[in-house]
Amino acid sequence: MPAGPAPDVGTTPPFHLGRHRALDGLRALAMLAVVGRHLNQHDLVRGGGALGVGMFFALSGFLMTAALVAERDATGGNAPLAMVRSRVLRIVPALVVCVALLGAYDLREPGFVDWREVTAALTFTANWAMITGEPIGPVTHTWYLAALVQLTVAWFVGFVLLARLSRSRAQVALGAAGLVVASWGWRCWLLASDVTFERMRAAPDARADALLLGAVAALLVAHRRPRVPSWLVVVAAASLLWQLTVPPADEVTIVLGWTLVPAATAVLAVAAVTGPGTWTTRLSWPPLLWVGLISYSLYLWHFPLYRILDVELGLTGWVRTAVLVVASIGVGAVSHRLVEVPTGRWLAGRRDARPVSGGGGG
Repeated sequence: MPAGPAPDVGTTPPFHLGRHRALDGLRALAMLAVVGRHLNQHDLVRGGGALGVGMFFALSGFLMTAALVAERDATGGNAPLAMVRSRVLRIVPALVVCVALLGAYDLREPGFVDWREVTAALTFTANWAMITGEPIGPVTHTWYLAALVQLTVAWFVGFVLLARLSRSRAQVALGAAGLVVASWGWRCWLLASDVTFERMRAAPDARADALLLGAVAALLVAHRRPRVPSWLVVVAAASLLWQLTVPPADEVTIVLGWTLVPAATAVLAVAAVTGPGTWTTRLSWPPLLWVGLISYSLYLWHFPLYRILDVELGLTGWVRTAVLVVASIGVGAVSHRLVEVPTGRWLAGRRDARPVSGGGGG
């Protein structure tokens, strides 16, 4: 069967997002929100988990879709599965090392982690384990990675189908926007049906709108590169700050926040790649960029490290906060340097795996 027409081929030049430092800054802000929430100490960031995860979903959808469009343009109408496979493979080695070292720590503290938790983390099923009530202890936070991998595969299939049925990137964007509305409506129905909070938080069908909002933004950038007015940037930033203070299980968060946060993130992502501005300069602050660079390893390690250091040191108050944050950033930096960087080089050297456009994996 012949491939469908590549979006806008012959009417627009091939798309390439390139690297934009402000996107790494956005990723860093998302990571810092999650780190602050998991400290379980300060109400000021009680919505940090929902904020960070929503931002991560949107940024992942944005970067993945930009890469899919670029690959489709470059290959004359095919978005190769190899590109998506490389994105998934990129996150595996650091996860394996983290889980293996947690298993080693279990030899010192029996019961710290068990085989069910390890299996859920390594098979990217931690979200469903959490939904069904299985205890997943120090790897609880890997529910997000599981949902992300599941959504990545689903959106790859959806993108290919929409691209075959559409004649322009704008039509693909409209199709993705329709899926956003469907996912949001489905989550509202789940809320009205009194399903558990974990079912709504961690299942990919109930969180697809977050990733797809990023996808829509990337498709709009590929289609026209719209300029974002400064007032909309301010509104988007204010929306993120609002979510930071909202209880994570509140109905307002479930209905509005889980969509508003990725929508605001998508707006900021478009602004970051379509034109310079004061806020993009601030997001390009070197320390913030560095946190964004190590964000995946930092995400992997911060939660179990909190558990370990609480057992070993028993600190409280601001001393605990400082020690946990510094230790998490330090271990995350080592993991990035010793595991992520070699993995990225290996994948980039493979014939079927090109570096991901836009500044790194999501």
